[in-house]
Amino acid sequence: MPNLHWNSYTTTAFRGKQEAFGKAKQIMLEMKLQNVRINEWDVNGGTSDTFMAVTFIQLDSKRFVAMAMSSGTAANSSVNDFIERIKKIVRIDEG
Repeated sequence: MPNLHWNSYTTTAFRGKQEAFGKAKQIMLEMKLQNVRINEWDVNGGTSDTFMAVTFIQLDSKRFVAMAMSSGTAANSSVNDFIERIKKIVRIDEG
């Protein structure tokens, strides 16, 4: 059974879901994931042995919870890499 790893964070850095999805896609492409696409509820892509998806839950007009999930051989490192990359372009609310 493949590994499953996930992490979530809260941010007020996006003006809307489309902007959030666009930033997620940009990061996933930088991570060299293939077939990255924006769907109605998530952004996903993968490699030959790992699949990753990111979704955003809008709490109010300014706050989002983002959840990054990955399964496969590089599940843990994929999620951690995504979180570290997004921290460089948006503010993550700690705690």
